[in-house]
Amino acid sequence: ARAVNAGGLSRLGWAGVGIGVWRGSRGGSVDIDVNGVLEALDIDPVMGPKMMTVNGTTRWLQDIETGRKWDKRDSADQKVLAYKAARANVDMRGSMVEYQKVAAARAEDEERRGAEQKV
Repeated sequence: ARAVNAGGLSRLGWAGVGIGVWRGSRGGSVDIDVNGVLEALDIDPVMGPKMMTVNGTTRWLQDIETGRKWDKRDSADQKVLAYKAARANVDMRGSMVEYQKVAAARAEDEERRGAEQKV
């Protein structure tokens, strides 16, 4: 897979405008460079990019859920949405680490309270 950066669209396979001309148009996995972090973005051929949530589940990009389906958007729109989803996924990984720390601390606290009540 090739890295894709907004600065080198034509050189890296993002050239062309229209429905179905970009390789992400057909779905699959596309690697996108988000500020130096290579994000592998899964794209459904109809629903579009998959985005992570803080609890580790995935959802479809909100813009696609409420608007036109992925396969009905032109490639320029798909590229913008793909980059938006990749950037959100990179950001979400940091949030997931924090979420996991908070969840572990809560579980430890509940365990400690349960042990204290038994005594």
